[in-house]
Amino acid sequence: MTQHNEPKTIEKELEILREKLADLEDQNSRLSQWGKDLQQLESIMDLQSDLICRFLADGTLTFVNNALCAFFNQPRKEMLGRTIYELIPHEERDTFRKNLASLDNKAPFGTIELRLDIPGKNTIWLQWLNRALFDEHGTLVEFQAEARNITSQIMTEENLIEALDKYWAIFQSSNDAIMLLEENRFIDCNDTTLSIFGPITKEQFLTLHPGDVSPPEQPDGRSSKDAAREHISIAMEQGFDKFHWMHMRADGSVFPADVLLNRFEYKETRLIAAVVRDISEQTQTEEALKKSQEKYRFLVENINDALFSVDNQGLITYISPVIKTIIGYTPEELIGKNFLEIIYKEDKNALIQRFDKLLSGVIVPLEYRLVTKNNDIRWIRSFSRPVYQEGKTTGITGVVTDITKRKLAEQALHEAYDDLEFIVEKRTSELRTINEKLRKEITGRKKAQIELIKSRKQYRQKVEELQVVLDGITDNITLQDHDLKILLANKAAADSLKLMPNELIGKKRFELWHNRSDASEDHPVVQALKTNSNQDGTFQTPDGNHWEIRAFPLQDENGKVRGAIEISRNVTSKKKLEEEMQKREMLDSLGRLAGGIAHDFNNILTAIIGNISLSKMLIASDSKIFKRLSDVEKASFRAKELAQQLLTFSKGGMPIKKKTAIRGLLVDTCTFALHGSNIKAEFSAENTLWPLEIDEGQIAQVIHNIVINAVEAMPQGGTIRVVTENVTIKKNNALPLSKGRYVKISFHDEGVGIEKEVLDKIFDPFFSTKEGGSGLGLAISYSIVKKHSGHITAISSPNRGSSFFIYLPASSAKDSLPGKAYKNKELIKGSGSILLMDDEEFIRDITSSMLNHLGFDVVLAKDGQETIELFKKSLEEKSSFRAVVLDLTIPGGMGGLKCIEHLLKMDPQVRAIASSGYSNDPVIANPEIFGFSSVIVKPYKIQDLSEVLSKVLEKG
Repeated sequence: MTQHNEPKTIEKELEILREKLADLEDQNSRLSQWGKDLQQLESIMDLQSDLICRFLADGTLTFVNNALCAFFNQPRKEMLGRTIYELIPHEERDTFRKNLASLDNKAPFGTIELRLDIPGKNTIWLQWLNRALFDEHGTLVEFQAEARNITSQIMTEENLIEALDKYWAIFQSSNDAIMLLEENRFIDCNDTTLSIFGPITKEQFLTLHPGDVSPPEQPDGRSSKDAAREHISIAMEQGFDKFHWMHMRADGSVFPADVLLNRFEYKETRLIAAVVRDISEQTQTEEALKKSQEKYRFLVENINDALFSVDNQGLITYISPVIKTIIGYTPEELIGKNFLEIIYKEDKNALIQRFDKLLSGVIVPLEYRLVTKNNDIRWIRSFSRPVYQEGKTTGITGVVTDITKRKLAEQALHEAYDDLEFIVEKRTSELRTINEKLRKEITGRKKAQIELIKSRKQYRQKVEELQVVLDGITDNITLQDHDLKILLANKAAADSLKLMPNELIGKKRFELWHNRSDASEDHPVVQALKTNSNQDGTFQTPDGNHWEIRAFPLQDENGKVRGAIEISRNVTSKKKLEEEMQKREMLDSLGRLAGGIAHDFNNILTAIIGNISLSKMLIASDSKIFKRLSDVEKASFRAKELAQQLLTFSKGGMPIKKKTAIRGLLVDTCTFALHGSNIKAEFSAENTLWPLEIDEGQIAQVIHNIVINAVEAMPQGGTIRVVTENVTIKKNNALPLSKGRYVKISFHDEGVGIEKEVLDKIFDPFFSTKEGGSGLGLAISYSIVKKHSGHITAISSPNRGSSFFIYLPASSAKDSLPGKAYKNKELIKGSGSILLMDDEEFIRDITSSMLNHLGFDVVLAKDGQETIELFKKSLEEKSSFRAVVLDLTIPGGMGGLKCIEHLLKMDPQVRAIASSGYSNDPVIANPEIFGFSSVIVKPYKIQDLSEVLSKVLEKG
């Protein structure tokens, strides 16, 4: 009986054994797959340029990536088991511990910046991002740390602060007196000015006129006032002037000095920077300047990266001395050579293509190889940008960083990856051998099973740990197959789409981020899969964000590309800064164009308005034709206001003030701005408003801009209330105004209102909440009111409307004006001969007709040279002209400003009238400084010409 049952028992045990062996083979297959997943995660972490590690609560390191090992120049096996505090400088360890101690479940992240001094290297700054990891019970398990090298950022901030301190120190501690002038008054000076011209306080000095710091005459006998006017004129016209001058101190003593005048524009105002140097201290000043130059040259020439520039033919025009430490050549050996001569032969074709893209404005970082003087190979990374002059690309400038060590580290990383694959393959082979032995040695099956379970737990734990590290990185990281389907994504990538990481698996990245049905051929990932090489570049997503992307191909065991790792970083803010700079350059060009258009427009309007005013003299005032001509004349003056707006937009635009009643200007401008809208205006004003001395065209532009803003804020219609009143500002008021009499104009709308954070920026240039808006309307309005010594402000809140308030200083005259624009004046006739210069034939024709109608004989000239000859001839014949009318702008010839200098030398009593279509020309605002008796701005009527001539001839 026993013998009969024994075979069945053995057969049953063998069947159980076969089932267990099959289960072991299945577990071994899964273990192999986990090993591959582990390799993928480790390759991702080792590709990171940031230093990444994990450590226990006592600081013992449990994981380090290749970047951290390379940074501290230690192999991985020696790093593991050490403590994190050995990597932290001794004096910073308490700070690091406090940062870790502050982390908890609610705030697991902490950031700290530490300084690291490595022997043989410069000081390095690392920014550590620490994270505390807790289990499901809230117990601290480990810490994860990610360190990023921010040395260049720290040094840039320190250099910027140092540079600002140096520039301010130069201004305040300069041995030269430095003064800023606006027109004929000082607006600032340094302390040296007060010691040279003093002793005097700054408040006392700023009340002085420039003529108060010079003796009545210069050594050559010229009047200091006349000579100063000439030098200022040269500086205004040419941009600068340098000359020798005799100055006078507060005690009346005189000293010689070298003077340098520089013109510059600040907030649409032309200013003069005057530098006065006492000649006795010239040697000391030159020595100080030499030391300053050496200091800045040392700063530029001793940074670790090489600065360079090449022209658009590829010839090197400059390279800093540090290039010698990189490739062995001195700057003298490289300047004048084509940069391709030092490029490694296999990289030349790619560099030529990238060079052409750079010249066309595409800015991308490049990595390529250079050949050293000793024929060695060095890897460098360059960041370049095109150089523009007068709107054309003249070359490229950039910075070169030696990345040979990083490239060698990447190569070592790939080799380590290959070694890891070999180890895994070897381990798999060993497991197969063990399984084979298990089939033969049944007695050892339990031991093998225990070892297998232990290995499975270790691999699962390792995968989970690396996934936590991956999710702690702030860059977007995805693993994609050959069809660009996502196989793995970190938390940052999912957060950028407001999804979970598992929701990205199986989807295509160009559908998620770029909203495209197919991939872009020039995308770095596509290129990495095609070329089986690392790729990088910049890319823009449909939401307007710009990304810096790096792609690394992955190969299978046969060397075939099976996918790629993509690492991307958002660089939108840097891109927007570059676009903002281009926008500013474009607006500057547009401003210059607007000024030219306005000048030509005013010339044409002069002919139109002049002919109309003459025609009205020949027609009865009650005829229909007279009324039609009056309508055309009024429309022409509207066009004149448009030309004035163009001139104000084109930098400059000093107001040409005249006494004005604001009530009529307010009603006309508001009515014109509201024409065709569903908005009405209600006006209220004091019975007797103080008169103003303003530039009507510029103030009309301010009113127009505010009304248009109100119209856009009330799309459903509404009412604008305009209130005008006299106010007296007293001393120590809350407004930025001097005490005195002002007219206050208030605009109240019923619009959507303005948020507080937006309200603080509405007067900033280029700020706009409108789609496609330029942000110039209120900025120009602010500039105009400031030039009138006034103030503009606003209050608002959402859904409660907005109110704008304008304060303009009242005229010193005590009488009020009735205030009606475009009132015809009585003609004042005269006799004698007038010399008229203008380059436009139709201007000469209409103006001579108006002068003839006023009773004058007219002699015509087309440019300054012809005017000088005619004026000289009249003096010789003792038949001098009663007045001279000079056009300031003569394209291709001598203009009025240069011409008046010659006429004054021939006849200091000449009565000259400046004429121009540029109302923002400094001559128009202050004609007497430049030797003119008066001005007349194009376009003008016969009444305007009559009034100006009458005043000029009465003075004579």
